[in-house]
Amino acid sequence: MQAISHFLVGIILQMVLIEVFMPFGVILGMILVIFLAFFSHFLVDSFARMTYHLKEAQPQDKFWVGYHIVIITAAAIVLIYFWKPYWLGMGAAVLIDIWDWGVIRGIRKLKKDPLWAERYEIHPFIDKFRTKFFSWLPDWNEKRYGVVPEAILIILLLLLIYLLL
Repeated sequence: MQAISHFLVGIILQMVLIEVFMPFGVILGMILVIFLAFFSHFLVDSFARMTYHLKEAQPQDKFWVGYHIVIITAAAIVLIYFWKPYWLGMGAAVLIDIWDWGVIRGIRKLKKDPLWAERYEIHPFIDKFRTKFFSWLPDWNEKRYGVVPEAILIILLLLLIYLLL
């Protein structure tokens, strides 16, 4: 799934958990936000199987470029607009991507030892989770109409945030 989907789930978790656990202390709510937003990545990425999500960048494909311009712009808007109140939930929700695609990929390039880096990646665990619980989902990763399920998810999450505000 795209970053915007993770951001929105993190925002919702923070909105709900801080509100629910406020009487018990903000620290408990924050710990739960970090924990649940981090592990929400497993669930959200499990649905990535039915979204447009090519394995390799396709800069020569106008559809791929256009889609990524829209989705990255939308993610940037959500990041900027919701950053101040919901940075914790948003950050925890994308921490796995930051770790795997930022830190581990960078180390892999420096060490030139893919086996070392593979031991510390989290996405293989997400793949096992997806296979165990969501193998029934259709695989639309290479289908352009795979943008529709993610668009629907984003709209529903935005609507839920609007209702929670």
